[in-house]
Amino acid sequence: MEIAIHNAQFSYHIGGTERLIFEQIKHLLKYPDVKITLITSKIKVKSLLYREIEKLGVGNLTIHLADFGEEVFKNEFTENSANKWHLESIKFGIKSQKYYKNKKFDLIITHFSTDSLFIPKDTINILHLHGTPLERSDIGQLSILRPDYYVAVSNNVRGGWINLYPELNKNNIEVIYPGVNENFFKPLNLKKDIDILFVGRLIKIKGIDELIKSLNKIKYKFKAVIIGDGPEKMNILNLINNKRLSESVGLISNITDNNLVSYYNRAKIVVLPSFAKEGMVLTMLEAASCECAIITSNCCSMPEFIKDNINGLLTPPKNIEALAMKINSLLIDDSLRLKLGKKAREFIIKDWTTEKRVNQLYDFYKKISSLRNLKGEKDA
Repeated sequence: MEIAIHNAQFSYHIGGTERLIFEQIKHLLKYPDVKITLITSKIKVKSLLYREIEKLGVGNLTIHLADFGEEVFKNEFTENSANKWHLESIKFGIKSQKYYKNKKFDLIITHFSTDSLFIPKDTINILHLHGTPLERSDIGQLSILRPDYYVAVSNNVRGGWINLYPELNKNNIEVIYPGVNENFFKPLNLKKDIDILFVGRLIKIKGIDELIKSLNKIKYKFKAVIIGDGPEKMNILNLINNKRLSESVGLISNITDNNLVSYYNRAKIVVLPSFAKEGMVLTMLEAASCECAIITSNCCSMPEFIKDNINGLLTPPKNIEALAMKINSLLIDDSLRLKLGKKAREFIIKDWTTEKRVNQLYDFYKKISSLRNLKGEKDA
């Protein structure tokens, strides 16, 4: 089964989508019948994940770099906006056309709807849906019907796309949850010297403003750490200063995965108050795998993993008072924190490991690939 993964950002960007692609490539390559070609951008400054993929040195992995001009890239792709990603996708897609003319794949996998516009029509395209747009768009209407099949990371994401684009074939959208490497993200015997931890990209929908404002209402002395980077970084630092929280709240960027595991294990509570667009938040699964007590919003895809008062706590989105109350309650209740963390890890081990989820993905890819081959035999 020859699979191409078409993604412009993988070579330089690290987010939830790129981390998921990374784990899927590693695990799919364990199947002897799988050959993967990663098609991504040619750029000088490569991401850590891309460098790790390069190190695999596996005979059934090929990397093709599409060069669409790094100087143009630097000038045009600095903002965090939908237009940025669409423009990059178009430039990348145009440059990839020549490569596709000389290659034949069983499946081409995309992770952004605009990418699907540039996939050869004689090859099956499977689009992975990682989150839900806030509204319909012209380019969305143009691109969303191009894929043959879809993989949604949650039922919420599946339903969100169908609500926005009722013309989608519901039967072609498979829900396959992401997983986490439970042997890497695991409990360690470390001192809990961080009270509150946030991990994620620094963008509006992550609810970091609401988290910082809720910290003003914490009744006890605390230490909080925000780990991440993104376009909201300066606004977040300004808000921390304006709320006079600079002695209690630290912000860290560019952290390694090994250090990230340590931070999860040092935290009493992990707070992830996203309020829109989210798929299955990978940092939530990582924290759960490390036996963290988690507080997250009762919206998007989060309740598909977190069950309130069982393996975490749910709070209304953008509700600062409710969030502060939940944080206060966990800071004083050691037994509840311990119970929630252990149950979160149990959920991961039972049903949310990367190996289990990629096995499901492999079975789905194999089924679709077989249908294509059967169709080809009948046509012949």
